[in-house]
Amino acid sequence: MAWIHEERRDVDMIGQDELMDLAGLKQKSALRRHLKKAGIPFKELNGRILTTEEAITASLVGRAKKKTQPNFAALDE
Repeated sequence: MAWIHEERRDVDMIGQDELMDLAGLKQKSALRRHLKKAGIPFKELNGRILTTEEAITASLVGRAKKKTQPNFAALDE
């Protein structure tokens, strides 16, 4: 059986208290709404919201999306 080696990366976690400070929020439910609206994935573990620095950065920078364009060649047929 072949073993697949995956490179392990360090992940910077950001906890609920820091997220609430960064967002200027005081309620957990408001933080949850804010993260969902911003498209930032998060998990709730033991009643606490967690996300990663990478998830926040991705929402700020945006994700590369391929722009689709019409097939103008089809008009020539």
